[in-house]
Amino acid sequence: MISDEYIEYARCKNCNKAFPVYQFVGDTDMGMDSWRAFTNSQTGEIWVQREPKDSAWSPGAGYAEVRVKYYQLYPELMGCDFPEWSKSEFTNVPVYECIYCGGEAFPTHSESKQEFAVHSKINEAGAI
Repeated sequence: MISDEYIEYARCKNCNKAFPVYQFVGDTDMGMDSWRAFTNSQTGEIWVQREPKDSAWSPGAGYAEVRVKYYQLYPELMGCDFPEWSKSEFTNVPVYECIYCGGEAFPTHSESKQEFAVHSKINEAGAI
C-alpha cells in the first residue's frame, strides 16, 4: 500500500529549469514496485499509473518518467581511517535526470500532494 506521497521539486544544473517529481512513500519497495509517475514538461502536470517497469506505456506527448540515481555525501570522511569511516552514517542525495535536457537536477524543496493540487494537477490512474 502506498501512503504519504509528496511532490519534490528539482532544478537542473545545465538548463536551470525546475520540474516536479512525484515521490512514492510506502511500507516496502515491493508494494510500490509497479507504480510509475510521469511529469509533463509543458504543464508540470503529474500522471501516476500502475504499469510494469518494462512497459513502454506513456500517458502521451510531453510526459516523461523522471529517472533518479543517488549520490553519497561524506566529505568529512575524506582522509579518515577505515574504523572511523565504517562507523559513519551516509546521506544519500537524489539526483534526477532533467526532463528538458537530460542533465543532472537536484532537489530544491517539496510540498504535499494537497499543496501541489492547489496550483497543478495530478492524474491518478487506478486507486492509490
